[in-house]
Amino acid sequence: MAIAAAFGQTDKDEIKKTFEKYFQAIELKDNSKSLDYIYPKFFDHFPKDRMLEAMDRMKADTTIIITMDNPHVTSISETLELNGIKYARIDYSFKMTMAILATEDETESTEKDFNQADVTYEILKEKYGDKNVVYDRETSKLDINVTNAMYAINDPAYPDWKFLEKKENLKPLLEKILPKGIVKKL
Repeated sequence: MAIAAAFGQTDKDEIKKTFEKYFQAIELKDNSKSLDYIYPKFFDHFPKDRMLEAMDRMKADTTIIITMDNPHVTSISETLELNGIKYARIDYSFKMTMAILATEDETESTEKDFNQADVTYEILKEKYGDKNVVYDRETSKLDINVTNAMYAINDPAYPDWKFLEKKENLKPLLEKILPKGIVKKL
């Protein structure tokens, strides 16, 4: 398997511009538009309409309000090309804020004890590290500095660059969608 490396600044510029549009759709909670930026082959495994339904349910949930802002691309790898499809890795960060409103049960029984926000705080500290999670227990608000990586894919079968999150728990699925050499190299 031969993988060609192409060092085009224009690819990096296009990836960054597309990422900014993608993240803007996320910030605006335009779930349908944000899914337009996901690599379509992902939906062969997770139907797009089901994902949209789940995202819309989360958006409608008034007990947890999540906002994401201040996206920053920290790096974009060299572009690799295989069989006419270009791939790159994007490292990026953003700030996520979660406001967790107490349910009636929590308000009555555990106001001073451990509540849902406390549990969420512990989980997020484990995932992102102590230094990246700030918790205001009084307001049940969490500020999280998130760093992630994703694949950028420019497949001539689809318009523009598309994205897939690069997460360890998704690796078996990613290896079904992307060439193994690309997953390994990026």
